Amino acid sequence: MIEGRKVEKVGILLRPDGAVPAFPAVSVLLDGDHFGAAGWRTLPALEFDQLQSVLDLETDLDHVRYLFEETLFAAWLWNTTFIAIVSTAISLVCGVFAGYALSRLNFPFAGSLGTGIFITYLVPQTLLFIPLAEIIRNYRLGDTPWSLILTYPTFLIPFCTWLMMGYFKAVPKELEECARIDGASRWQAMLYIVIPVAIPGILSAGIFAFTLSWNEFIYALVFLSSPGQKNRAGRRHIGADPRRCILLGDR
Repeated sequence: MIEGRKVEKVGILLRPDGAVPAFPAVSVLLDGDHFGAAGWRTLPALEFDQLQSVLDLETDLDHVRYLFEETLFAAWLWNTTFIAIVSTAISLVCGVFAGYALSRLNFPFAGSLGTGIFITYLVPQTLLFIPLAEIIRNYRLGDTPWSLILTYPTFLIPFCTWLMMGYFKAVPKELEECARIDGASRWQAMLYIVIPVAIPGILSAGIFAFTLSWNEFIYALVFLSSPGQKNRAGRRHIGADPRRCILLGDR
């Protein structure tokens, strides 16, 4: 409300050509002089019913109730969250130790090994799921969450390792050397000095790893088959019930 001016109308803000705006229509208090100069106009009360044929002004929770009561969406969401958290934790632990070793320890072919890990991350998943499916079948892990928890690190660990290598290289070596002079072992220097400094990098790697595992689709589609074991990504192609396809965004 503009101070010093008289409010003349209460209505829906429309474009000068009468078309419905792209943003949601809301009831606003309009000052005739202020909006009239810009060419905007308000919708009279008599025409308000006509606008309902264009905009859906009624909101209900029927689709939300159907999603959680008539489908297994809650189970799919829990499976996705559980698999993403566990696979991210495994990948972070392996990536932190591998990244520290490749960036701090001097051993033969350390640089080549780091480059090989990065190249491994670039291998398409469509080439890996066939041999991984054979391994999953041999160990009888098919159609279980562990089939994804143990396969997601195949592309998460190289990513976390490469990311942590760059971050550990940015941490000054003098901090670790001072700890070693004071009597700390390499393990203690890494655990109490380097890792606390690298917490921002670990969080960044964890967020990216969680996002990758959350949005992964190929492995979830191939390794899980029963509805109760499916995760959110694996249910994108239900195809049996059109209402479920609409609810899950499959247009």
